[in-house]
Amino acid sequence: MIDFFTAEEGRVSGVQKGYRGRRAQRSIQAFLLGELDSSNAEGLVSVYGFEVSNNLAPTNDQTASGFYVLELIFRALVERQQEPVVFSAAVKALAELQSGSVPHLLLRKFERTLLDQLGYGLDFEQAINGRSQEPEVIHADTAYHYQPGLGFVRDFDRPDAEASLGGVVISGATLQRIKTEDYADASICRDARMLYQSALTLLIGHEPLESRKLLDVTLGMEG
Repeated sequence: MIDFFTAEEGRVSGVQKGYRGRRAQRSIQAFLLGELDSSNAEGLVSVYGFEVSNNLAPTNDQTASGFYVLELIFRALVERQQEPVVFSAAVKALAELQSGSVPHLLLRKFERTLLDQLGYGLDFEQAINGRSQEPEVIHADTAYHYQPGLGFVRDFDRPDAEASLGGVVISGATLQRIKTEDYADASICRDARMLYQSALTLLIGHEPLESRKLLDVTLGMEG
């Protein structure tokens, strides 16, 4: 059994044919980029071959980040969901990891792309007034409570942003910097991490990602 993420067909699950007699096929593994030869059947396909064009496996200290990208894709997408932009973003993220780019910066960009492309992108311009329930412009000097599925809410009961109702409380100034992907300050990147992790629950649920656990160990709060 093999799972692929393809540019044209999205997630594809298949059964590898001729495994015992074709030694080359045993090399199929995570992070390989190439051309897939398979049947066109709906559901489970028969995999006849896979010609590798590039190995995007991250270096050892970046492996957790690489698996995080892959696990996000397979948790967020259903089979045959065509997402060419996500495919391109994943290839780019893995290539940058392999070249030694700072993991937490590119992971935030990938999370944002995934959310945007799947219809769960964040509106960094507007919030909901917690009293009137009307939309309002986000201001730098105001704290907002992010609620998955609803967006940013100005919560008058928590003006000091000391608590949240299962979401993330974040300042308008920080939101402005996250919007422009200004992560020069490590605290902004940490806030973006918490924000995107909260938003991603709409796609992947609350079950922890195995790669996320490893990232927390290897990269800490910046991962």
